[in-house]
Order: sequence, then structure tokens, then C-alpha cells
Amino acid sequence: MGAWRNPLDPVTDALADALLGTSVTVGGWFGLRDSTLDYLAKGGAEHFANSSMQILGGVLEMAAAVYLAPRAVAGGPAGIAGVMTLFAHGEDLFFHGMKGIIYGEYVPSFTSQGVKGVTGSELAAAIADNAVPIFAFRMIFFPPRLLAARPIVAPVAKTVPTAKTVPTPPRTALQILEELPPGRTLAETSPVRIPGRPIRPQDRAIPGTNRLRPLEPGEVEIRVATRKGEASGGKPYTNIEYRWRGEDGATYKARFHDATGNAPFNSKANWVVERELHGDGIVGSPTQHSRTQFYAGNNGWVSAADWHAAINASRDGTATLLQWHILRQGHVGVR
Repeated sequence: MGAWRNPLDPVTDALADALLGTSVTVGGWFGLRDSTLDYLAKGGAEHFANSSMQILGGVLEMAAAVYLAPRAVAGGPAGIAGVMTLFAHGEDLFFHGMKGIIYGEYVPSFTSQGVKGVTGSELAAAIADNAVPIFAFRMIFFPPRLLAARPIVAPVAKTVPTAKTVPTPPRTALQILEELPPGRTLAETSPVRIPGRPIRPQDRAIPGTNRLRPLEPGEVEIRVATRKGEASGGKPYTNIEYRWRGEDGATYKARFHDATGNAPFNSKANWVVERELHGDGIVGSPTQHSRTQFYAGNNGWVSAADWHAAINASRDGTATLLQWHILRQGHVGVR
């Protein structure tokens, strides 16, 4: 019996003997039993082994293509191309195997013939013939990104706002004050440190008058009030205010309040800190008159004119990036 000369499949010698009976049977199905026996007598068993392998491989590839067709279609263009290639190659192998039995000689597949015609190498032809099903399976199971099926995006249904879809309003200043953990005060959440002991406004009252004495070092006056918000959008809000005199001689005022009517939608309660730098009264001096500044983050302060200009521009929708930055850094939430 001749040897199978496929350098990529050394185990085929053993399979050829088992498949020889299959080739004889297949030949009998097509009324070719006499020619089959004639080939055996002439020592042409090698052709039968090769042709039998082609028939078997072709049947398996066509069966695999039919079985994998649904998956291939779902995989998009790459999968369809892969399954068509697999079926076409299996069909090619099957009919060339049948020709080998009919004509008594091994007929290579179109793939082998084409590659050998171009390269002149049997090894290259064998590699290409074996690579076709591998390529087909690659396209079916692992399609390239550009040829993969695109996911179907279902249209987003319009929903009617319900109680679950309406955003929860931010907590008010008083709610935040009540929810602070034990042992922590609201003053500790200020972006600027609030020193000293707390006192009430009435503790500063001068007996027999309607005036208040100046704050002494180490004193922090606390006021809690509800403002009408007429100058800031007409929305009433709670204002918790701390006042003290700093070591630099300036008077500080830290206010923790609800979002005003001019604030962006769904804004949270936040801190705003300002200070008054008292003038020295020297005529012609840059520090002759008192100046008010607002805290703008990172230990920076801006003038009251710049602060209010940023607020007005934000309200009118004409704020610059610098003005947005000033307002974002100057309104500090509880951390």
C-alpha cells in the first residue's frame, strides 16, 4: 500500500487503512466497484486513501458549516463569510475526493492547486489547504472588530417622571446641622478656621443702649436666621452665621446657608466666608478705607467687587471661566 505524503498529518498512515474500506464502499455506491478493485490490483491504494480523506474531510466541513450557520449569521459579516468559506471548501474536498475514486488518481482541491501553481511548493499547498478551515473557524468564533456584528441598540422609551425619577432635593442647612455626628460642630466644617468660644448676639449688648460692643479676641458670635432672599432670587433660605475678629485685626463672617434663588438647580447648602480689612485712616494710603474680600479657595481672597460681578454674570448667563471658578471655589459644601 502506498504511503500518504501529507507532511502536516503523520497519523494519516494509520487512518488510511481504516478508510480504505470506506473508499471501496463509496465507490460501490456509485457503481464503481469493479474499477475500485482494479485500482487495488494496480497498487493504487494511495489514491484511495487520499481521496477517502478528502471525502471524509469534506463531509465533516459541510456538516460543521450547516451546524454553525445560526451562530455565523449572528456573528455578522465575518461569521457569514467564515461559514460560506467552510462549506465551499468542504464541498470542494468532497467532489475532488469523488473524482479521485472515479478516475483512479488523487485530485487535489482547488486551494492546493492554486497555491502550488503560484508557489510551486507542495508544502505550501498543503499548508494553505489546512489553513482554510482554520481561517473559517476563526471568522465564525472570533470575528475581527470591523466585521463583527454591531449590537442592536433599542430605542430609549420616553418615561413619564414618577416619584422615583424625580431627583431628591438637597438637604437644607438645618438638616445638615442636625445630622452632624456627635462631637462635631458645624463650625468645624468651615473652609476657614473659626476660632474661639461661641457667644450669642445678646451677650454683646451694651446695657441701656441698642448697641453691641465690639467682639473681643476669642469670641465667635453665632446667628441663625431665615432670610427672605429678595436680593438673591426671592427664595427664602436659612442662614447660619459666625462672626469673629481674627489675629490680623480683620472682622470675619462665615455664613452657612441654603442655596439661594439665583443658585444653579439642585445646589446644596454651602459656606461663604468674607472678611473686612479695616482701614488705617491715612489719607492717600491704599489701605485708608476698609475693604471687604471673599474667600475663593486655596487660601485666596477676591475683592467684593469681583465677587458680586461674578454673581451677577452667573445670574445673567455671561460668566467667564474665571468667574465660574471664583464662585465654585468660594461656595464650599460640608465635607
